[in-house]
Order: sequence, then C-alpha cells, then structure tokens
Amino acid sequence: MSKLGKIFGILVVVLSIAVAVLSFMVSKHREQFRDRAAVLAEGVSKTGSTLSQGTGSAVGGSVTFTPAPAGGKESGTLGWNDYKTNASGYKDNIGKVVDLAKKVSDQRNKMSDALKSIGEELKLPADLDVSSESLNNLGSYDGALASMASHIDAVKKRDEALRVSLENLSGVLKSIGDSFGEEAFYTRKVKEGGAAPAKEEKKEGEEGEEAEEAVPAGKAYEGYQYEEALAALEGAARKLVERAKDYEACFRDMINAIPKYSWRTSANALPSDAYKNILKSLVDDAKAINAKIAGLEESLAKTKALLDEKTGELKTCEAENAKLQEELKAMTKERDLLKKRLDFIGGGTEQVAPEVKEHVVLENVKEVSKDITGNIIGVIKEWNLVTLNLGNDKVVPGLKLAVNQGGEYVATIKIIKCEERVSMGEVILGKVDDIKEGAVVFMSATGLQGADKAKED
Repeated sequence: MSKLGKIFGILVVVLSIAVAVLSFMVSKHREQFRDRAAVLAEGVSKTGSTLSQGTGSAVGGSVTFTPAPAGGKESGTLGWNDYKTNASGYKDNIGKVVDLAKKVSDQRNKMSDALKSIGEELKLPADLDVSSESLNNLGSYDGALASMASHIDAVKKRDEALRVSLENLSGVLKSIGDSFGEEAFYTRKVKEGGAAPAKEEKKEGEEGEEAEEAVPAGKAYEGYQYEEALAALEGAARKLVERAKDYEACFRDMINAIPKYSWRTSANALPSDAYKNILKSLVDDAKAINAKIAGLEESLAKTKALLDEKTGELKTCEAENAKLQEELKAMTKERDLLKKRLDFIGGGTEQVAPEVKEHVVLENVKEVSKDITGNIIGVIKEWNLVTLNLGNDKVVPGLKLAVNQGGEYVATIKIIKCEERVSMGEVILGKVDDIKEGAVVFMSATGLQGADKAKED
C-alpha cells in the first residue's frame, strides 16, 4: 500500500509538473493570440481610418482600436472589452470596414472605367495602355495615369491653340463689325433643378449601424454654349467671304462697264491669290482714269473757251449783219425814191443797186451745192472734232465733206452741228492729228452720192 502511495505521489508530482508546463505554454500562446488579435484589430482600425479619408464616411471615427499600454488594457470598438460586451456590434464594426473597402474598390473601378472612357473620348493613341486593368493594377496604374496625363496635356495645348486662333479670328471679325461671343463659348451653366441627389443616410439604430455623414449633392452642368457661338463665328466668316465676292463682282462690273479704257487689270484675274498686286493695279487704273478725266476737262475748258470766242465773233457778225440789213433797207428805200423821181422827170438811166442775197437756212442735203468749199478754222483733237467757216446756209447736219491738206486728201468729216456762220464736224475717216487749220473742205464722193439720191427722192 505504501508502495502504491509512493507511485501515486510520483504521478501526482509528474502531473503537477505537466500541468504547470502546460499552463505556462497556454499562457504563452494566449499572450501571442492576444498580441495577434491586437495587431489585427489595429490593422483593421487603421485600414478603416485610411479608407475613410476624403470619402465622407464615418467608419474611420466609429471603428477604433488602441493597443494596451504597459500594465493597462486595450480600448476602442475593436477592443477585447467591446467584444465581450457586444460581440454582434464588434462584428458589425468589422463589417463596416469590409463594406467600406468594397465601396472604395467599386469607386476605384468606376473611376478607372471613367478614365478609360475619357481616354477613348480624347482619342488616346492605341499604343498607350489605359485599360481598366492597367489602371487598377498597382504595378501599372502610375504609368497609365502618366500616359493619360501626357495626352490630356497635349489635348489641352491643342485646345489652347484653337482658342487663341478663334480669339484672333474674332478680333479680325470685330474690326469689321462681327463677333462670335467668347464669353458664351467658354461658359457652362448650372442646370436648374439638376443637382445630383444626395446619398440617402441611415438613421442611427437601424440594423445596428450608426448613421454616416451626409454626402453633399454634386452640381449638374449644361454643356458648353459653343453651338451658338460657333454658328455666329461661321456666319460672320461667311459674311466676310460674301463681302469679298461682292467686291470682286463690283470690280469686274466696273472694268466691263468702261470698255473704251485700256485696263491694266484683267477682270479674269480678280479671283487670283495675288490680289494685292491686282488691287494695286486697280488703283493705278483709277489714277490713270482720273488723269484722263482731268485732261478731258482741260480740253473741254479749251473747247468751251474757243466756242465762247467763236460765239462772240458770231454775235459780232450777227450785229454787223443786222446793221448792214438796216443800211440795206435804208438804201433800198432811197433807191426806190430816186427811181420814182427819175421816172417822174422822165430822164436819166435807171440805176440798179447791187443785189444782196438773203440768208437762207438749208433744210436737207439736196439743197447743198455740189461746188461747196470751205476751210478748217479749228481742230479739237481730244474730241475728234473740227470747226468750219461754213454756216447753216451752206451745209446741213449729216453732210460728209472731204478734207484736203496741202493738195492731198487726209480725212473725211461728217457735219454734226450748224450755226449761222460756222459749223462743227466729226472725223469719221482718217486721223484728226493730220488735219491743220486752213485745210480745204469740199463735197466728197459719198456726199455727192447722198446729195444726188436726195434730189432723186
């Protein structure tokens, strides 16, 4: 019995030692489990806090953990004490972090899809990989974003160049009274009643979750008002082109309207790109026409002066003729009186006064004498005209006369105006430059034919 007692005593000692060892080992593992749980809880808390930053979520503030200080206890909603008192709430807090991670992941996926769509809309080169996979992959998203940023910068520079070009074009159009309205072109209006709906919040106590912070509603904008601005710009440009065409048509009509002038500018050359030279040529033509008009005005003034001089001479001759007519009448009366006296006394020989021909204005060519001759008394080269010393009792308008200069035929003229003492003729054959004052005029063969035909009629 005593031996059995010794054996049991030994067993008890061994078991006690085993229990002590096991207790130590269990205590050691318990500390390791507690440390691991603390590390996990701290990691989940930090994960929730990190994921919450900038998201507007309240998870970062509701899922907390503070490791136990030396000789103290851990605290926070993921601490041991909260787990013991509210295990379901502990699990809900873990679930909040998991749900937030899922939402952040969904947000990332949506953002990567949106960036991919933006890249496609911006015509990103096909050799640049900006797929959703490359944007989500931690190893490639930096490169994909850099590629997209580079392309966006290129598009921005291109748009800026277009903007500057449009503004310059607008400035040109403003100078002629048109504009396309830059302010409307770069403005986006907020849609009335078009704000994005705010996220529906959960009330505290519903399904054991705390309410999240309110997410502000985003603004919804209308598109840029570029349609009307670009339409106005296009309309102004079209008006400018139309105006240029109108100017071109005006210049062409002006050239065609003055065919007797030898234009330096060709009407067919007006649409040419060398319009500056053409416009300069038009200016030169205008100056030449102005000089020609000035010359004609000077010639007209000389002709008018000559006409005034001849008109004065004509009036003087008419006055002298009237005086002679009066003297003739007086002399005729005196002759008649003398004749009566001679007849009364029955002696003497009748004295006949010289016959004075009456000035008779010719009516047509058949009344013109074929032996008519006269002289050139004036030459108006600028107007291709000459004046003759033959009055309306010798010639009629339409009569053609030959001009003899120094015994040679030089031209044929056609009478266009007759006065009592002088007449005016237009050079219809030959050159006016060959006719000098004093040249002899006589009935031409053509004039004779016309006169014979008139007599036959």
